Amino acid sequence: QDDDVGLRSSEGPSSSSSSSGAGAEAEPEADFRPVSLARTDGAAPKSLAEYEREFAAADEDKTAVQKFLFPDKEELPDDVEMSIWEHLDELRERVLVSVIGVGALIVGCFGYSKQLVNILEAPVADKGVKFLQLSPGEFFFTSFKVAGYTGLLLGAPLILYEIIAFVLPGLTVSERKFLGPIVLGSSVLFYVGLLFSYGVLTPAALTFFVSYADGAVESLWSIDKYFEFVLVLMLSTGLSFQVPVIQ
Repeated sequence: QDDDVGLRSSEGPSSSSSSSGAGAEAEPEADFRPVSLARTDGAAPKSLAEYEREFAAADEDKTAVQKFLFPDKEELPDDVEMSIWEHLDELRERVLVSVIGVGALIVGCFGYSKQLVNILEAPVADKGVKFLQLSPGEFFFTSFKVAGYTGLLLGAPLILYEIIAFVLPGLTVSERKFLGPIVLGSSVLFYVGLLFSYGVLTPAALTFFVSYADGAVESLWSIDKYFEFVLVLMLSTGLSFQVPVIQ
């Protein structure tokens, strides 16, 4: 009897489950079969080390333009993602600082415009040249022009600093190593060119023009034309001194 009870009890649940499942839909069985990692060409699957070697080889095969446009993350220590509006806001702030700083220097130089004019007239002060203003207000506008150029030259380090601070986060480590020497060398050469032009080129050129006109015409120069000549000569000489940096 015990055997019959055990048999009936073992058959009972299976029969009940089968009868209950008859009225309902059978649930699909989960497929736990292992996924094959074999490649379609029949070769063995690549390991992680092989993929890393392939990526490293691809990075080494980059051209100079690709390395410049798409540097590695290790080369960008200050890499911070910013939206275009955040970049524009930063650019606006730096331009505003530069404009305010240079404007203040121009206003300050205008207060000493007559002293600046006397300094620029020094190369021909002993050559018998007389300066004239050929129209009302010519000397006033010339003084403002001299103050503007002088303020711009004095404010050039501030402008250069704001430019460097704006582009510095986007430079790689290797590019930053060359930035300091290039900026310092360029600035020093530019101001050396200005001094060389004022102390050597401008006196030599003006002396030649005065001596060439001696005995034929009297040297009565327009103050505006004179300063245009001197300032253009000085600026062009300062820019020509940038050739070693460009090379």
